[in-house]
Amino acid sequence: GTSPWKNPGIRGSVRVVSSSLAKDSHPQYAAIGRETVRCVTEPKKSSWFMFDLLQIKVIPTHYTVRHYASFDTECLRNWRLEACNNSQTGADGNWITLMKHVNDTSLNHKGASFTWQIPAQNVAGQAFSQYRLFQFGVNSNQHHYLSISGFDIYGTIVSGHKAQYGAGAQVGGAQAGV
Repeated sequence: GTSPWKNPGIRGSVRVVSSSLAKDSHPQYAAIGRETVRCVTEPKKSSWFMFDLLQIKVIPTHYTVRHYASFDTECLRNWRLEACNNSQTGADGNWITLMKHVNDTSLNHKGASFTWQIPAQNVAGQAFSQYRLFQFGVNSNQHHYLSISGFDIYGTIVSGHKAQYGAGAQVGGAQAGV
């Protein structure tokens, strides 16, 4: 049978962790919700959000980020999309860079979203269960807030969810791949 959609962070099928969280932010799981809300770290250098798909491993091809709901400013500009399979906290693990964005202006107003194609040579056919947005410079307002209200990963599921999707099923269009 089917059941109504529920945020996978609340459902427990995806774990979302961040380097910090502003006092007036929604919880971390809001970063993979359907609603555009205020989900933001404290204004600290090297801020990040990690999205852990737990047992699900995906060979990624694209990803989408949605800016938060508060302001047209504070948009991501300088960040890396990273992936690994062995992080416990989000700060540890052997992260590899899938994409590096320098002064990327694709996100430019509240609720804006954009989808990037991940270069296949950066993925090298590898599957990952953990993805991290790591901000290494300032945002559009010259601050260190990492503001996000949506993250989607697209690609091929290779393990961890065969019962529901079947081996090699495509994942996408659903927050954090579930």
